Amino acid sequence: MEPILEKNTDPNSSELFANMSFQMNKTLPRDINSETILHTTIPGPGKKMTYVYFYKNIASNQVDPDEFAKQMRQALIDHLCGNQKIVLLLKTGGKTCHQYNGSDKKLITEICLSIADCNN
Repeated sequence: MEPILEKNTDPNSSELFANMSFQMNKTLPRDINSETILHTTIPGPGKKMTYVYFYKNIASNQVDPDEFAKQMRQALIDHLCGNQKIVLLLKTGGKTCHQYNGSDKKLITEICLSIADCNN
């Protein structure tokens, strides 16, 4: 989903992230794939957006959190850093965090990315 930007919102402000979260949450929860649900987004603090995911059929204790984070981190970098709109937001000092939870609603891991991750 493309971020929905308000015309009068300063891209350097935390208000932009709050507006994006509000707009995205109107369409959530939704399936990302057959195993994953994007449940909600949480703006802030500041220029940060947290995406909260749940697995449908995988409990948190069925996953090695370190191995999962290693694999997902690279997939997120590839996806986010390939999206010009997201890169522009990251260049303003923004950060995205991605919380992955098992079907038991327990946290598996959280992965946070900034523009530095796109430059590696």
